[in-house]
Amino acid sequence: LSRAHFFRLFGQSTGVTPHVFLNVLRLERAVASIVATDEPIGGMSERLGFSVPAHFTRFFRDHAGVSPGAFRSVARLGSTPPAG
Repeated sequence: LSRAHFFRLFGQSTGVTPHVFLNVLRLERAVASIVATDEPIGGMSERLGFSVPAHFTRFFRDHAGVSPGAFRSVARLGSTPPAG
């Protein structure tokens, strides 16, 4: 199976390239981790395959529109219990 043939079959099967598919998976996992855990962004970036946390931050900002820290802050606004 050549690289070109694999890419063609992958595209026919999923509708996207392997690179786009991987980026979607990374973003989904990042969002889940940011919302559900207090894991530091640096550790999260390494776990998701980014060699430098700044690369993860830029990737996240480019794809989600905000930084991971800002996303975490906004995502948690609705999850705080009401006072009193």
